[in-house]
Amino acid sequence: MPRKAAVEAIKFAAGDQWPQPIKEKREKANRPALVLDKLAQYRRQVVNDGRQNRPTIKFRPVDDGGDIKVAEAFQGLTRSILAKSNADEAFDTALDHACGHGFGYIRVTTDYAYPGSFEQEIGVKRVRNSLSVLLAPHQSADGSDAEDGFVDDQMPKSAFEAKWPNAEKVKFAEFGDDYGDGWLDENTVKVVEYFYKEPTEKTVYLLSDGTTVDKDAYDRARNAESQEPQDGDEAGEVPTIVKQRLVRANKVKWCRMTGAEILEEGEWAGEYIPIIPVYGTETDINGKVTYSGLTKPGMHGQMLYNFAQI
Repeated sequence: MPRKAAVEAIKFAAGDQWPQPIKEKREKANRPALVLDKLAQYRRQVVNDGRQNRPTIKFRPVDDGGDIKVAEAFQGLTRSILAKSNADEAFDTALDHACGHGFGYIRVTTDYAYPGSFEQEIGVKRVRNSLSVLLAPHQSADGSDAEDGFVDDQMPKSAFEAKWPNAEKVKFAEFGDDYGDGWLDENTVKVVEYFYKEPTEKTVYLLSDGTTVDKDAYDRARNAESQEPQDGDEAGEVPTIVKQRLVRANKVKWCRMTGAEILEEGEWAGEYIPIIPVYGTETDINGKVTYSGLTKPGMHGQMLYNFAQI
């Protein structure tokens, strides 16, 4: 329901503001169906205010272990990532969608720095079509507790076949979505990126020197201590274990697939789904959550205004 309401709000903001039966009657009677949009100015005001006060990422050292120079180094790296990614367009697009139909998204990506390189760079990318994203139910406003998420893309068949020449050309007939069976048509193929969390467990140790390490790192240090030191090397004593506990965490897996098969798969570098939601007005009624922007609440008033002008 929220997505169908979002489609309705998007079409309304694009100028489709007359109910179809009334519009057809007026066309038959050669009467105009004027659209005098009064909502766009309020939406533009909010979005333009956001452009003048864009969000930024700040690193601040805390407690005795904080280092100002390290924080400044991270701050510089972050500014470089945002500038190189042209992240402003991602922020502006997400705000525009949240203000319009209630929700937008920002993506965090990694890609190779240049052809032939094995070094990867972090990027912040915009999502032009917020309806192409499906994020699992979550409580946090930033979606950090979501268990999985989808991003779909409609590719021309020629581009799909050039990139994956050995991929199957069939679809799962038994599958579909809320808007029909859209995996494959005459001209396009739907390719979906799927991110999902896989639970993991590890043991962490509190050492006598106050540091915390996981079991694997501690075992590697003990093995290195037991080996004979080379000429010029000094054998360091590994601190003893004071406490230990079992920690539950998540690995984020990723795959790109069609309705018929998985095309690519791998592991995401972080522990969160790299899709960040940006919401307008969030309403929770007995557990049913809906999102809206400025368009949906003003639709009836705008239609009445259009009616009154003729």
